[in-house]
Amino acid sequence: MAAKRAYTPKTPEQIKAEVAKVVKDALPKIKLQSSSPEERKAFLDFMATGYHYSPRNVALIRSQFQQAGLVGSFKFWKDKGFSVQKGEHALKILVPHDLKLYRDPSSKQYLSFTKLSKELQARVKTDPDALKTITSRFYNLGNVFDVLQTNAQPEDYPDLYPNRPFDLDNPNPEGTKKAVETLKVVAMQEGIRVTSPETTEFPSYQLGAAKGATINVDGKAKEIVMKNNLGDPEYAATLIHELAHAKMHNADHAGASKFWALKDTKSNKYRDIMEFQAEMTSYVVSKSLGIDTSEEAMPYIASWTENLKTIEGNEEQQQAAIMGDVQRVSKDLIESIQDGLAPQQAKDAGKQIAKPKQLARS
Repeated sequence: MAAKRAYTPKTPEQIKAEVAKVVKDALPKIKLQSSSPEERKAFLDFMATGYHYSPRNVALIRSQFQQAGLVGSFKFWKDKGFSVQKGEHALKILVPHDLKLYRDPSSKQYLSFTKLSKELQARVKTDPDALKTITSRFYNLGNVFDVLQTNAQPEDYPDLYPNRPFDLDNPNPEGTKKAVETLKVVAMQEGIRVTSPETTEFPSYQLGAAKGATINVDGKAKEIVMKNNLGDPEYAATLIHELAHAKMHNADHAGASKFWALKDTKSNKYRDIMEFQAEMTSYVVSKSLGIDTSEEAMPYIASWTENLKTIEGNEEQQQAAIMGDVQRVSKDLIESIQDGLAPQQAKDAGKQIAKPKQLARS
């Protein structure tokens, strides 16, 4: 019997080169203006289920498996009661790691804790603030698998989307109303009132044909005025759109964005970019709830190339920053809605008859 080969860990240089190659191969996928509107929509559809993945990782996943819909680690699928099928190759993603570096007083260089002298290590252990520090981020490659690479069957899929309160084919009015209530709580936490034309504190403001609008005072969102007589799904999608404006283009939040940090959010120069981001966020979050806003979103998706003409600087970096905002705010809103829906979902789950194979919740 042949002897097993000893495992040789990869050097930092090998890991760095491997990461660079994977990123280079995927970069064309994030350049949305070079893809069709349908491909851009598919990119956003994936973000609705993989909302915790960065746009760069979404691009990486789709560059390796374009049909990807729901992905997770080997452990994720094992915990759900499923296994990855034999012969399937993992999809590579970037996994960030933050490393604390300490400034060596002698060399003036920043070193990891293990590379400090024993004397300096002892000082840091006694007083964590003894040396000046910085945090350096680096990336390793991680492995994920799509649901189609597992032994999960189509009848199992609904259980793999536990935070989806309703589908368009089987609407759940209670779930929709609860999602709207939760979104109003999110607005209140941001210091924003959700009103109607009759209850607004700014009666001179006219909605016109708009379904909703955010009223800003000194660059800060103060109120979201919503049109009357909207159905709950339409109300939810519109409110998500307006909350996206508040969480991205509000002066208090602009600093969290790599795109808006150095731009004047009160200027009309980038108005098309603002509307694009808000509508894409509404599309992603609504999609995660089972609300289809394709009809509203497709014109924005199709006009992406035109919107890019107002942007200066490195094209790929700017696009990544713009889509990074969409991912960040979508994630915040989806998780807030999930928290708000959790009690009702637990109540509904208690009424269901146990299935032969129960899925573990992670």
